Amino acid sequence: LFILSNGTGIKFASIIIAGGVVCAIGCSVPVALGHSIPVQASNLLSLFIPFSIGAWFQATKTSPPKLVFVVIAFSISAVLARMFGWSIFATASISVLTLWIAFVANRFLARLNAFPDYSYGIYIYAYPIQQMTSVLFPAWNPIAQIVVSFFGTIVPASLSWHFIEKPALALKSVSIYSTVRGTAQ
Repeated sequence: LFILSNGTGIKFASIIIAGGVVCAIGCSVPVALGHSIPVQASNLLSLFIPFSIGAWFQATKTSPPKLVFVVIAFSISAVLARMFGWSIFATASISVLTLWIAFVANRFLARLNAFPDYSYGIYIYAYPIQQMTSVLFPAWNPIAQIVVSFFGTIVPASLSWHFIEKPALALKSVSIYSTVRGTAQ
Protein backbone atom coordinates (compact mmCIF):
# COMPACT_ATOMS: atom_id res chain seq x y z
CA LEU A 1 0.00 0.00 0.00
CA PHE A 2 2.80 2.39 0.82
CA ILE A 3 4.32 1.97 -2.65
CA LEU A 4 0.91 2.52 -4.27
CA SER A 5 0.50 5.75 -2.35
CA ASN A 6 3.73 7.24 -3.72
CA GLY A 7 5.15 7.51 -0.21
CA THR A 8 2.90 10.35 0.92
CA GLY A 9 1.25 10.05 4.32
CA ILE A 10 -2.15 11.42 3.33
CA LYS A 11 -2.52 9.11 0.33
CA PHE A 12 -1.37 6.12 2.39
CA ALA A 13 -3.81 6.93 5.18
CA SER A 14 -6.60 7.48 2.66
CA ILE A 15 -5.99 4.05 1.12
CA ILE A 16 -6.16 2.51 4.60
CA ILE A 17 -9.45 4.27 5.38
CA ALA A 18 -10.88 3.35 1.95
CA GLY A 19 -9.99 -0.29 2.60
CA GLY A 20 -11.82 -0.12 5.91
CA VAL A 21 -14.91 1.35 4.27
CA VAL A 22 -14.89 -1.43 1.65
CA CYS A 23 -14.58 -4.02 4.45
CA ALA A 24 -17.42 -2.41 6.39
CA ILE A 25 -19.71 -2.31 3.36
CA GLY A 26 -18.77 -5.87 2.43
CA CYS A 27 -19.67 -7.07 5.91
CA SER A 28 -22.83 -4.98 6.32
CA VAL A 29 -24.56 -6.10 3.11
CA PRO A 30 -25.04 -9.74 4.19
CA VAL A 31 -26.19 -8.59 7.63
CA ALA A 32 -28.71 -6.21 6.07
CA LEU A 33 -30.06 -9.13 4.01
CA GLY A 34 -30.53 -11.18 7.18
CA HIS A 35 -27.46 -13.38 6.86
CA SER A 36 -24.65 -13.70 9.33
CA ILE A 37 -21.04 -13.08 8.45
CA PRO A 38 -18.22 -15.40 9.44
CA VAL A 39 -16.61 -14.68 12.80
CA GLN A 40 -13.27 -14.10 11.09
CA ALA A 41 -14.74 -11.34 8.91
CA SER A 42 -16.38 -9.75 11.93
CA ASN A 43 -13.12 -9.87 13.88
CA LEU A 44 -11.21 -8.44 10.93
CA LEU A 45 -13.59 -5.50 10.71
CA SER A 46 -13.58 -4.81 14.44
CA LEU A 47 -9.77 -4.93 14.57
CA PHE A 48 -9.39 -2.92 11.39
CA ILE A 49 -10.98 0.16 12.97
CA PRO A 50 -8.34 0.68 15.70
CA PHE A 51 -5.60 -0.25 13.22
CA SER A 52 -6.76 2.33 10.70
CA ILE A 53 -7.05 5.05 13.33
CA GLY A 54 -3.50 4.37 14.53
CA ALA A 55 -2.24 4.15 10.95
CA TRP A 56 -3.91 7.46 10.11
CA PHE A 57 -2.18 9.22 13.01
CA GLN A 58 1.16 7.64 12.11
CA ALA A 59 0.93 8.27 8.37
CA THR A 60 -0.24 11.87 8.66
CA LYS A 61 1.87 12.69 11.73
CA THR A 62 -1.25 14.26 13.16
CA SER A 63 -0.96 15.58 16.68
CA PRO A 64 -2.82 13.60 19.34
CA PRO A 65 -6.50 14.37 19.78
CA LYS A 66 -7.53 16.99 22.29
CA LEU A 67 -9.18 15.68 25.47
CA VAL A 68 -12.42 17.44 24.54
CA PHE A 69 -12.63 15.39 21.32
CA VAL A 70 -11.89 12.19 23.22
CA VAL A 71 -14.76 12.93 25.63
CA ILE A 72 -17.09 13.77 22.72
CA ALA A 73 -16.10 10.57 20.89
CA PHE A 74 -16.76 8.51 24.01
CA SER A 75 -20.12 10.17 24.56
CA ILE A 76 -21.29 9.67 20.98
CA SER A 77 -20.07 6.08 20.89
CA ALA A 78 -21.82 5.28 24.18
CA VAL A 79 -25.10 6.61 22.80
CA LEU A 80 -24.74 4.78 19.46
CA ALA A 81 -23.66 1.54 21.12
CA ARG A 82 -26.59 1.74 23.54
CA MET A 83 -29.22 2.73 20.96
CA PHE A 84 -28.17 0.63 17.99
CA GLY A 85 -25.76 -1.91 19.42
CA TRP A 86 -22.98 -0.42 17.29
CA SER A 87 -19.99 -1.50 19.34
CA ILE A 88 -17.71 -0.52 16.46
CA PHE A 89 -18.02 3.10 17.61
CA ALA A 90 -16.90 2.07 21.08
CA THR A 91 -13.87 0.40 19.49
CA ALA A 92 -13.06 3.60 17.60
CA SER A 93 -13.38 5.82 20.65
CA ILE A 94 -11.25 3.47 22.76
CA SER A 95 -8.59 3.72 20.03
CA VAL A 96 -8.69 7.50 20.16
CA LEU A 97 -8.46 7.41 23.98
CA THR A 98 -5.47 5.06 23.77
CA LEU A 99 -3.70 7.44 21.38
CA TRP A 100 -4.47 10.36 23.66
CA ILE A 101 -3.03 8.53 26.68
CA ALA A 102 0.03 7.43 24.70
CA PHE A 103 0.94 10.80 23.20
CA VAL A 104 -0.14 13.44 25.67
CA ALA A 105 2.55 14.38 28.15
CA ASN A 106 1.46 13.04 31.48
CA ARG A 107 3.43 13.23 34.71
CA PHE A 108 2.00 9.97 36.00
CA LEU A 109 2.99 8.06 32.88
CA ALA A 110 6.46 9.65 32.94
CA ARG A 111 6.95 8.33 36.48
CA LEU A 112 6.24 4.81 35.27
CA ASN A 113 9.53 4.90 33.33
CA ALA A 114 11.36 4.48 36.64
CA PHE A 115 9.97 0.94 37.03
CA PRO A 116 11.33 -2.12 35.22
CA ASP A 117 9.60 -2.86 31.92
CA TYR A 118 8.29 -6.41 32.20
CA SER A 119 5.82 -5.94 29.32
CA TYR A 120 7.69 -7.96 26.69
CA GLY A 121 8.28 -10.83 29.08
CA ILE A 122 4.62 -10.79 30.05
CA TYR A 123 3.71 -10.80 26.36
CA ILE A 124 5.99 -13.77 25.66
CA TYR A 125 5.26 -15.91 28.73
CA ALA A 126 1.59 -15.17 29.52
CA TYR A 127 -0.07 -17.35 26.90
CA PRO A 128 1.86 -20.58 27.53
CA ILE A 129 1.53 -20.16 31.29
CA GLN A 130 -2.21 -19.47 31.02
CA GLN A 131 -2.60 -22.58 28.88
CA MET A 132 -0.58 -24.72 31.30
CA THR A 133 -2.65 -23.42 34.21
CA SER A 134 -5.93 -24.27 32.50
CA VAL A 135 -4.67 -27.78 31.58
CA LEU A 136 -3.15 -28.55 34.98
CA PHE A 137 -6.02 -27.11 37.04
CA PRO A 138 -9.20 -27.47 34.93
CA ALA A 139 -11.50 -27.67 37.95
CA TRP A 140 -10.27 -24.39 39.39
CA ASN A 141 -12.35 -21.25 39.31
CA PRO A 142 -11.29 -18.98 36.36
CA ILE A 143 -10.36 -16.20 38.81
CA ALA A 144 -8.00 -18.57 40.62
CA GLN A 145 -6.49 -19.58 37.28
CA ILE A 146 -5.98 -15.91 36.40
CA VAL A 147 -4.25 -15.19 39.72
CA VAL A 148 -1.95 -18.21 39.42
CA SER A 149 -1.21 -17.37 35.77
CA PHE A 150 -0.44 -13.75 36.66
CA PHE A 151 2.08 -14.59 39.36
CA GLY A 152 3.42 -17.47 37.30
CA THR A 153 4.03 -15.05 34.43
CA ILE A 154 5.62 -12.26 36.49
CA VAL A 155 8.49 -14.51 37.63
CA PRO A 156 9.91 -15.40 34.17
CA ALA A 157 9.05 -11.93 32.85
CA SER A 158 11.08 -10.26 35.60
CA LEU A 159 13.98 -12.68 35.12
CA SER A 160 13.87 -12.01 31.39
CA TRP A 161 13.97 -8.25 31.98
CA HIS A 162 16.84 -8.23 34.46
CA PHE A 163 19.05 -10.88 32.83
CA ILE A 164 18.32 -10.60 29.09
CA GLU A 165 16.41 -7.49 27.99
CA LYS A 166 18.03 -4.82 30.17
CA PRO A 167 21.61 -5.95 29.41
CA ALA A 168 20.74 -6.18 25.71
CA LEU A 169 19.28 -2.65 25.73
CA ALA A 170 22.48 -1.38 27.35
CA LEU A 171 24.31 -2.51 24.20
CA LYS A 172 22.25 -0.19 21.96
CA SER A 173 24.90 2.52 22.19
CA VAL A 174 27.71 0.14 21.20
CA SER A 175 28.52 0.34 17.51
CA ILE A 176 29.25 -3.07 16.05
CA TYR A 177 31.01 -1.51 13.05
CA SER A 178 33.52 0.43 15.12
CA THR A 179 34.09 -2.55 17.45
CA VAL A 180 34.80 -4.89 14.55
CA ARG A 181 36.89 -2.28 12.74
CA GLY A 182 38.92 -1.50 15.88
CA THR A 183 39.86 -5.14 16.43
CA ALA A 184 40.91 -5.61 12.80
CA GLN A 185 43.64 -2.95 12.99
